[in-house]
Amino acid sequence: RGIANLETKEVSSLCVEPHPDGTFLVAAFDLPADELPAFHAREEEFFIVEAPIQELDGRVEQRG
Repeated sequence: RGIANLETKEVSSLCVEPHPDGTFLVAAFDLPADELPAFHAREEEFFIVEAPIQELDGRVEQRG
């Protein structure tokens, strides 16, 4: 699936489900618009949505 590099032991994956009292902390990264179709194709089993990005101090900086 391309989510791991076994040589360097680098692995990436994230899966969450909605919960009324739930929160989680992540690192956000920029993805060039022309790479979005490939990203969506790789992650086809997930429901990907745009959500507010909130800084640790509470400021909402953008949507992503």
